Amino acid sequence: TGGKTTLAALPGTHYFTDVLAQPDGRILAQGYMHSYNGQTALLARFRANGQLDSTFNGKGYALNDFGQGYA
Repeated sequence: TGGKTTLAALPGTHYFTDVLAQPDGRILAQGYMHSYNGQTALLARFRANGQLDSTFNGKGYALNDFGQGYA
């Protein structure tokens, strides 16, 4: 993938602020997304090939909506 991947499974604009390469080759990425109701915390795990790892939270990602006014 040339070090790039997309997260088309989610609406809005996504920003990853921290990335961790795990010993098993999977990649954990933490950040946030903007949507119609404010900012939402985003945690995603990818396989080495750039695909979402569905063994993480059943979808490959987890969201936590703090609502408007929180970053």
